[in-house]
Amino acid sequence: MPTDEPFTRYDLPCPHEQGHLTLANDDDDWTYPNYHPLTRDDLAALLTRAQQTDNTFTAASIQVRLTQAIPGMVCPTPLVDDDDPALAVAAQKAVWLDDAFVDHREAGALVRLAEAFWALLRP
Repeated sequence: MPTDEPFTRYDLPCPHEQGHLTLANDDDDWTYPNYHPLTRDDLAALLTRAQQTDNTFTAASIQVRLTQAIPGMVCPTPLVDDDDPALAVAAQKAVWLDDAFVDHREAGALVRLAEAFWALLRP
């Protein structure tokens, strides 16, 4: 069902999205730190907002912002089978967070995951 609620962006754009980095077209092996911690109160507020919004783009932006709070997160998002063990852990946490976010938001139970998300976002 369409909504008239305006889109609100919560994720932080990576410097390459802002045009601050020039990436060589043939360089596929770059990463940029994309870790932006959250407080427990920020996390709770974002989960509440994600559950309440009817705008799927706003909810998706919140989902990305939560992923950015995973320690060790980089842009582009690492893969689970990354050779760097720290990046592989960050990637696995991102997969779990994304799956839990989608499943619990659809069920109307996203806020119940606050403590599990908080544990996930700790170093």
